[in-house]
Amino acid sequence: MLMDLAFEHVAVQPKRRVHFHAFMLEAHARLREKRKDEEGDPLERVADDIADEVKLLCFDEMVVNNPADAMILSRLFEHLLERGVRVVTTSNRPPHDLYKDGLNRELFLPFIHLIERRFDVVEVDGPTDYRMDRLSGVKVWHVPNGPEATQALSTAFFKLTDYPVEDRAKVPTEELEVGGRRTLHVPKSLKGVAVFSFKRLVGEARGAADYLAVAQRFHTVIIVGIPVMTREMRNEAARFVTLVDALYEHRVKLLAAADAEPSGLYPAGTAASSSSGPSAVSRKCAAPNIWRKGMVRTTLDRSLFATSLRFLLPRGESMKRLLACVLVAFSTTALAATNPLTVPSKLEPKWQQKTREVFKQAIEIPSVHNRGEMPRMAKVLGDQFRAAGIPEADIHVMPYEALPGDKTVALIVRWRSPHPTKKPMLILGHMDVVEAKREDWKNDPFVFREEGGYFLGRGASDMKNGDVATTMAAVKLMSEGFKPNRDIIFFYSGDEETRGIGATLGASEWRNLTEAEFGLNADGGCGAYDKNFRPIGCGISTAEKTFQTYFLATHNPGGHSSRPRPDNAIYELADALKALQNHRFTPMLNDTSRGYFQERAKQEGDSPLGQAIRRWLANPNDGAAADEIEANPLEVGLTRTRCVATMLEGGHADNALPQMAKATVNCRIMPGVDPKDVQSEIQQFVGPKVEVVPDPNYIGQSTPPSPLRPDVLKAVTDAIQKIHGPAMRVYPLMSTGASDGSFFRAKGIPVYDVDGSWGISPDDERAHGLDERIPVRAMYDDVVHWETIIRELAGR
Repeated sequence: MLMDLAFEHVAVQPKRRVHFHAFMLEAHARLREKRKDEEGDPLERVADDIADEVKLLCFDEMVVNNPADAMILSRLFEHLLERGVRVVTTSNRPPHDLYKDGLNRELFLPFIHLIERRFDVVEVDGPTDYRMDRLSGVKVWHVPNGPEATQALSTAFFKLTDYPVEDRAKVPTEELEVGGRRTLHVPKSLKGVAVFSFKRLVGEARGAADYLAVAQRFHTVIIVGIPVMTREMRNEAARFVTLVDALYEHRVKLLAAADAEPSGLYPAGTAASSSSGPSAVSRKCAAPNIWRKGMVRTTLDRSLFATSLRFLLPRGESMKRLLACVLVAFSTTALAATNPLTVPSKLEPKWQQKTREVFKQAIEIPSVHNRGEMPRMAKVLGDQFRAAGIPEADIHVMPYEALPGDKTVALIVRWRSPHPTKKPMLILGHMDVVEAKREDWKNDPFVFREEGGYFLGRGASDMKNGDVATTMAAVKLMSEGFKPNRDIIFFYSGDEETRGIGATLGASEWRNLTEAEFGLNADGGCGAYDKNFRPIGCGISTAEKTFQTYFLATHNPGGHSSRPRPDNAIYELADALKALQNHRFTPMLNDTSRGYFQERAKQEGDSPLGQAIRRWLANPNDGAAADEIEANPLEVGLTRTRCVATMLEGGHADNALPQMAKATVNCRIMPGVDPKDVQSEIQQFVGPKVEVVPDPNYIGQSTPPSPLRPDVLKAVTDAIQKIHGPAMRVYPLMSTGASDGSFFRAKGIPVYDVDGSWGISPDDERAHGLDERIPVRAMYDDVVHWETIIRELAGR
């Protein structure tokens, strides 16, 4: 029904509706023909032909279980989209579960990435399973297998075919053509009704093409001998689901005899609980880069059977929700939530205009290391404070050298309380941005742009947004006559993206200007929505991993390449990097990560991830549970120290054996762990032939987590929920990155990452990347956010 409505009402011509498997069979047939003439890329030519024939493709039941399909899907669909073909498809499986555990699945992952990048997701939720109506009054599922069930199905067969029972021995058989010069034996085939045994139809190695042939040939299928499937029968279970999908899509009635009801056919599956309720459903669907199906986790488990077979249940049994995932490659709005980009900001229009003007100035200053532009950036921010009434004596532009030869500055501004009753509060940010090359960007990264509900440019989200938001919030409060009950210190460094010298000085030599009870960092923090516009939550970072780069080097006398040596420097380095790839640092929990995972366990419910989190929280020594958590794309880096190779160099001539090979390895080290201990651990597993040394330009210093202050938590929660409502939950978080806050934590000032900007995850996560952007509303909301926090923490 869902696809019927979509196909009928979408005003795009020419259009075609086809089962996904049938389309892929056609695609392979076209591809074989194109390969015969050996002209150009055959896949591109297939895409050209399809694009000439149709502008809208509507697929039913996208499921991938054929390696041949998996290998071409990414390129085929990329070509189709480039040629303007629009796509709508239903699926019972989330993208990350497509072709799960398939052969060479890593070659299929680009298709999943394509879906996440180019397709939108709409979750359609309804209380009624309309598939039930088609089988009204007919008992279709007989339990258990045995003479009684067989007799009932036999009676149904003869009733449907009007064939005399006394001639049962003469019921015809059929050899069904299924493609590829193969046939499928049908033991009983008469008047559109087929009878199969489970062993013959599902127990044998069959594929989607076979089941499509069955679905296209018969209007009713009877299957006998369906067993309860064990974990060892995972292949049979997968084939059975594919069969049912094909039968349902072609409106084929299915009658069966089985050893259990549909929901009990695959008890070995790791199903998520279906009793978690709607609130848990919304939380599960909130994770970025992942589709959910509400109460039913779409791994191959009992719940998937309940989804695929639900239309077989007799009328009168309780029905769960029918959910469908719809991918739409053209403009679509999620039905379940409002696009936050379209909601007006609570910031007054005149302050929106002022904020935009300052933000534009900031974006168009290329404050990259070694360009000498940091004084201009400091002046833009400093001028706002000056105009608001901060005296020159409390505005300090502090020059210093960051990287060798990089002359930069930090800005320190003090907003004094007329009658301070509390110790000062420090607000942190940084004015420098990562390099952005004009030739890499579609538009100049240092030209401010507004389009499609976004502000774009280098620094839009990291972190000139935070610099401007904190500045404008203070200026706005000053204009309204707000008098803080504590001094508020604004510290903006000029080299956070390189060496962190400014923060080091701010926490030590300039401490007379920065001494504070605690710090609030605008470089990180809260707020995100998923692609269906549901709030993911807001993490207050109270701890950071330690940033440390190491150099791994091997040395060798070298020689002529015509006479290779067994001790090749590049090979030895490669062995070391392979050891690094395979090494697992010890999992660790601290108060911050424990609080975070407690919240995540609530969000995940009884999903496999939720179960793993609860096992680890109950037993921090359960390394297997920690490994399962770390393997989840959402939780990477949150359970342990992680190190990764990022750069390589080696050799000096193509006809000479390498005398040196060197790798840059960047580590993000758990709080409380000394970088020297990590260096020693790396040295131990790479062996004595490899030299391991830290980057002399930056020696990381481990910092303890900041204790979570109730006043900070309340202020941030009030600010976030004022803007986004109570659905945007607030919880502690350990940042896997590193910021200026770590330098102040190391010197005894607790720091909390609490910025209020937000985005749509993962589409807007573009810091350090191309087309960096922030929603227009998020920029304005951030001013309201900081205004609320300052009022609460410096006005009561």
